[in-house]
Amino acid sequence: MFDIRQNNNSCSSINVHSDIECIDWSLMNKFHLLSSYENGRVDVFDLRMGGNLLSFQAHKKEATSVAFSPQQQSLFVSVGRDSRVKIWDMENTTTDSEGNIMPGIIMEKTVKKSI
Repeated sequence: MFDIRQNNNSCSSINVHSDIECIDWSLMNKFHLLSSYENGRVDVFDLRMGGNLLSFQAHKKEATSVAFSPQQQSLFVSVGRDSRVKIWDMENTTTDSEGNIMPGIIMEKTVKKSI
């Protein structure tokens, strides 16, 4: 990633663990980046830290889309090829069975597939 506003050719790089399906920048925090992957994982990065705030298994299949809330800084949504839509809250983290920290889930819904 490059900041074209900087003349000093500043750049940042992030290592990812699978092919990226979708990314979204936070409108409320210019340092937060959300990324979803073909393996169903989702990462929340803080570019000031140079690493991720959260990295967790969000879906059983590809996590095809992610988006930060434009009104609430800690909320984001993920959509997966497993037909699930999930709303997550980064302020209320939990720990999964493997000891990984993940955001609290506010809502989860199965979406009916249309032809």
